[in-house]
Amino acid sequence: IARVRGLPYSAATADIEEFFKGCAILKDGINFVLSHGGRPAGEAFVTFETENDCRRALMRDRDLMNKRYVEVYPSSEDEKHVAITSAVSYAQDDQSSGGDPSTSYKGVVKLRGLPYSITADDIRSFFGHLSIKEDGIIICLNRERRNNGEAFVEFTDEYVVDEAVKKDRQMIGSRYVEVFRSSKAD
Repeated sequence: IARVRGLPYSAATADIEEFFKGCAILKDGINFVLSHGGRPAGEAFVTFETENDCRRALMRDRDLMNKRYVEVYPSSEDEKHVAITSAVSYAQDDQSSGGDPSTSYKGVVKLRGLPYSITADDIRSFFGHLSIKEDGIIICLNRERRNNGEAFVEFTDEYVVDEAVKKDRQMIGSRYVEVFRSSKAD
C-alpha cells in the first residue's frame, strides 16, 4: 500500500492509474481520503498487487501530476483504515450538525506546500496582522522527523479563518501555499 499526497483535488481513479502506469493496482485498490463535508483532501491510498509493484510506485515520489508534484510514501492497511474512517467520521459529524461548517471548523487552517525550511515566525509573517494563538502553530513532521511541508495554524478568533483562507495560493519564498479550513481534530 502506498499513501499518495498532494493530488489535485480534481484527481480521479483514472488519473491515479495513469500516474502509476506499469504498476499493477488491485481492483478497487484506490481509496481517496475525504476531508470535512466529503470534499477531496488531495490524498489517496493505493493498494498494489505485489510488493514489487509497490516498490516501483514508491520510486514515483515527487513526480508530477497536472503540474503538481505528488508525494508517494509506503503505508499500511492500518494507516489507510484510520485515514478513511476518520474522513467518514468527519462527514457524519458535518451531516449531524446540519452541514454547518462553523461547527467543524473552529479557528484552524491547514497549510500545504510549505518550504521545508519554514519556521513558525515565517508563518506568522505570512498571516501578517491576523492574530494567531501563542502556541497555535504546528509544523508537521514526516517519519524521519523532518518538515513535511504542512502546518496547522489556530487563530485567537475563529472568524479570522475567513481572512486566512484568502491567502490560499499566495507565495512563501518561491512556493505557492495552499490554505484551507481545518479543525482541532485534524
